[in-house]
Amino acid sequence: EMHPAQRSSDAPKASELNPETKINQENGLIIEVTPKNLKPGQQVQFEVALTTHQGDLDFDLTKQAILYDKNNNQYSPLSWSGGRGDHHLSGVLSFPAISEDAVSMKLVIQDIYGVRERQFLWELK
Repeated sequence: EMHPAQRSSDAPKASELNPETKINQENGLIIEVTPKNLKPGQQVQFEVALTTHQGDLDFDLTKQAILYDKNNNQYSPLSWSGGRGDHHLSGVLSFPAISEDAVSMKLVIQDIYGVRERQFLWELK
């Protein structure tokens, strides 16, 4: 596979968070989450990839994901572009804009593959 070098114009500005991919691997299901947009006041988007070798990924991420900000405000997903079913799913999970003063946020995916809560945490400042 080709991995083109990162062009300097793609590099995050100092004022933006460098999006970090977070990985959760439990009960035979791997979930990788990469923030696409973490700017306060704008829709929050995550690139989410789910991979398993056992069973089908037959659940609705818009019903099983919740976003929390540092002040414990809760946000429900607006949309999930990745569909459902099969052994591999990937798509974009979108949430409403989070509070302007949020310094961190936590994505929680609930009740998937026998794991009550999978947590993905990002510091924003």
